[in-house]
Amino acid sequence: TEVQWSLNRERAPEAYRESLSVCQRAAGRMQSIVERLLTMARAETPDTHDRAEAVRIDGLVQRAAADLAPLAQHRDVTIVVDAQPSVVTGDSDRLLEAVTNVLANAIAYNVPGGRVVITSRAADNRVQLSVADTGVGISSQDLPLIFDPFFRADHARTRDAGGAGLGLALARSIVERHRGSIACTSVPGAGTTMTIDLPIPSAT
Repeated sequence: TEVQWSLNRERAPEAYRESLSVCQRAAGRMQSIVERLLTMARAETPDTHDRAEAVRIDGLVQRAAADLAPLAQHRDVTIVVDAQPSVVTGDSDRLLEAVTNVLANAIAYNVPGGRVVITSRAADNRVQLSVADTGVGISSQDLPLIFDPFFRADHARTRDAGGAGLGLALARSIVERHRGSIACTSVPGAGTTMTIDLPIPSAT
């Protein structure tokens, strides 16, 4: 391990600093994984109570896009938002986390010069939010497994993308807790579309 390598013999201060930097990044990744696992465990606990508030889906989408703009710029990916005004009832923080995870996935598995188009439409007492990317796509054998915790797809998708395979699993857990559903369609080499469907509260 990196720690064993550092302690094996005397090294220059620069080498120790680089080794400590590697350990710090590894610790940060582990902390992120633990936090996501705890969030998923809480979301799946029957007695956990989410907030029930009015959530503007269009505003939530705009916020997620703004939060991930630096990542998209770094990867040379353009984000396009076309979100009609709509309101659902739920926990705004958790729903933002779900949308952010899906959007981050679309950016991470895109190609340089690619696009992510986020749309939301309300019809028949439902809001349908889609995140469509122009990335590498998902193979037919991997597609049924992408919402499973810790699942990592084929080499073409995981190369340089990072992550622990928890983002989509957590998104599904949050969406289903809000009485919604999430689905995925994909064409290898052409792109992937994630669709989140949420109920609109009745006017009674």
